[in-house]
Amino acid sequence: MFYLSDSDSAAVKVIIKTGESARIINRAHALNMRNKSVIVIEVADFLKLTPRTVINITSSYNEGGLQKAL
Repeated sequence: MFYLSDSDSAAVKVIIKTGESARIINRAHALNMRNKSVIVIEVADFLKLTPRTVINITSSYNEGGLQKAL
């Protein structure tokens, strides 16, 4: 199971609304969707990413936090 901390969840929502970089916004969307228990394949399909990219984003978050994942 993948979960964002409460503060990271709030930060991700702010990035989605106000972010300037499409790459960072897309990664924030991936984290937000995974936090809502959407499976990797569905996140990848919805965001037009590869499943491996979604896995890498979530792994980066688990290893180094929000800044590393974005």
